[in-house]
Amino acid sequence: MSANWEGHAVEQPEHAPGVWPATPAGRRIPPSELSATASTFKPGIGEPGNAVDGNVETDYHSDYPEVQPQPHYITVDLGRVRELSTVRFQPKLRQNMNGTILEGVVQVSDDGTTFRDVERVEWPRMTAPNDVDMNGVSARYVRLRADYGMGGASALAEIIPYEVQR
Repeated sequence: MSANWEGHAVEQPEHAPGVWPATPAGRRIPPSELSATASTFKPGIGEPGNAVDGNVETDYHSDYPEVQPQPHYITVDLGRVRELSTVRFQPKLRQNMNGTILEGVVQVSDDGTTFRDVERVEWPRMTAPNDVDMNGVSARYVRLRADYGMGGASALAEIIPYEVQR
């Protein structure tokens, strides 16, 4: 979007800096009920489980310095089939934004093998969380296919699924 300032087009940010989005609707699935796997990760410091541990100070990060070509995949096992309201993807909260995912596809599966696309995403270069409305889709697994991350890498602090509350 743009606004007019003294006859000049001015780019407006997608999100106002310093503004954190509200907590998504639904019940947050506790980290203790989640596990994660990834197609590539940095052993010891970038484990996939870091993305579902409930701690924004730990990160999932694709392997480096030998970076595998994208897409990269990180898959969250929800423990059982659940009706999802939202999934929040929290970029890493570090000054070095290498690996920040900017483009990808959120996918779901009931069996962990056959995935279906839910939404293509394009996210801003910010550390604020990115919420994907799941519209009540039922699934056991949620996967992010990272098609483009800064520096050819993929990194996330947290993947936080919310289920529909009845």
